[in-house]
Amino acid sequence: MTTKTNNTVDVFSVGPDGRLSAAPVKNSAAPVPFAWVFDGAGRLALNFAGTSSLQLFTVNEDNTITAAGAPVSDTRAALCWVTPAAGYVYGSNTGSDDISQFEVAGGVVTLVNPIAASNIRGAVDSAAVGGFLYVQAGLEGTVHVFGIGAGGALTPVQVATVPDGGSQEGIAAS
Repeated sequence: MTTKTNNTVDVFSVGPDGRLSAAPVKNSAAPVPFAWVFDGAGRLALNFAGTSSLQLFTVNEDNTITAAGAPVSDTRAALCWVTPAAGYVYGSNTGSDDISQFEVAGGVVTLVNPIAASNIRGAVDSAAVGGFLYVQAGLEGTVHVFGIGAGGALTPVQVATVPDGGSQEGIAAS
């Protein structure tokens, strides 16, 4: 898990019974580690809100993490959430109200499109399923729906209003 106020990535061991170790290994990771996903090779793709960047890390057997490449900035503001879909990783930039598109392949992070979608006021969490990306706009109380096309291009499909949806965070799709 990440602790953005302490700039750490805490890694727990998981026992065969599913229980977590008594304490995590605290890994320093700054500035402002936020969300993460794993790539196809099991590397940690961690984003940093402070630099609006995505970087790969190896999780070692002793629960420490080691950088596996340089951070790649999307040149936007406050990359906070990341979601894998259709072979790409999409990042919600809360500070610039848009979505960036990265490719994570062969141990390399590549910025594909710094502004794959825009005008998403307070872009926060996202989820993907069945060729669609769903992005919450926390300042609007809406969910933006995008079709994922060739090359990972995003096409607007719908903006749905969430009743009592102001300051929303957390979304799942299945």
